[in-house]
Amino acid sequence: MDIKEYYRKTARISFIVSCISFTLTIFTLIYFILNDLQRDMFSTIIPFVCVGSVYLASFFINKKRYKDVPAIIKSGNVSFWEVQDLLMAHMPAPTLRVLLFKPNGELVGELRDQNMKWYMWLLPNQLTLLLPKKYGLYASNNQLLASYSVGWGIVNKTKIFDETNTWIGTYEEDWKNSMIKITGTVKNHLDEPWMPIQISGFLQQFSIKDFDGKKIASFQKGWMPLQWGKIFKEINTPILTFSELADKRERIAVFGLCASFMHHNKN
Repeated sequence: MDIKEYYRKTARISFIVSCISFTLTIFTLIYFILNDLQRDMFSTIIPFVCVGSVYLASFFINKKRYKDVPAIIKSGNVSFWEVQDLLMAHMPAPTLRVLLFKPNGELVGELRDQNMKWYMWLLPNQLTLLLPKKYGLYASNNQLLASYSVGWGIVNKTKIFDETNTWIGTYEEDWKNSMIKITGTVKNHLDEPWMPIQISGFLQQFSIKDFDGKKIASFQKGWMPLQWGKIFKEINTPILTFSELADKRERIAVFGLCASFMHHNKN
């Protein structure tokens, strides 16, 4: 897959969801009319209409993006761990599914729920936030590169594992000080402080460093180089940039933080 195919698939999924929502609207209308329940009819169908309208708009937007994006030219085989800039696109899914693209639009990996179930579509974000999750980081060939376990409840605790399922660290959120900012600490496999976390809860822009001040990665939305914008049509596409000094374990930990910060999002 590449970013052009991503827009095509997103448009298709959006169209299907829109059709389902409007079909449910019609059946609900028929049921209320036949049972003379017009008084409560509109309050019941409004959510279906809103969902259908949003996804129908998404269908037209992504259909146009698919047509506007030029054919993607692959840049050759590059190791996932060698890519410095990654653009993150959310795939429509019942729980978190983020595709990772190189700036030329080529898919290099994916961060997704390992236990994605259809019924998760029906659960509100407030509930999914409390449920445990198991996420995987995958290369474009579906090879597992790392995994992340997010625990129950409102206290965000994410365990980080490499491709051999060896525990390499844990992110523990300081929930008492995380009302406005996301505050916490990543600890290594020796339970020693590894990376301090203090970032805005809006997740628009942040940097991640270790406790010695070494920059590991940065994250930003709302800006990208002009040449990238010819391929990535959504200006708010998140960009995750790794420092040349970041090693594999540090990169794995950063993706764990991304899973931890985004794990309650539906797409």
